[in-house]
Amino acid sequence: MKSSDNAVSPVIGVIVMIAITVILATTIFFVVMGWANDAGHAKIVSANAQQIGDTQIVITYMGGKDTADCIKISATVTSQSGQIQNQELSPQAGSVMPGSRLSFAGDYTRNDHVTVKAWFKDGSNTVIYDSSL
Repeated sequence: MKSSDNAVSPVIGVIVMIAITVILATTIFFVVMGWANDAGHAKIVSANAQQIGDTQIVITYMGGKDTADCIKISATVTSQSGQIQNQELSPQAGSVMPGSRLSFAGDYTRNDHVTVKAWFKDGSNTVIYDSSL
């Protein structure tokens, strides 16, 4: 009888293909999980803005789930004529309290743009209000 090595080559080929597939799937899994962990979680706080007559805009910090982590609120109001005003609300200690207000005085005759940004203890920030009044 004659010994044959013909069956060894296909078996090794299948094992190598399975190993490559497992390595590729593992790499893709860890890349996707790394991206998911980097995303963090969205902070949940809000603000409201209202125009009072043609001379004042009042922004009220409403708070939210992450109120305890909110350390600063910054607001920018751009009037229709192009006048830009900025204000910040950042307490000396602790977090910004719901109900805190920023008041802007000027010539506000509608279509004035308001942007409010919240800053958090972990260094992140997010826009919590962006609209025209």
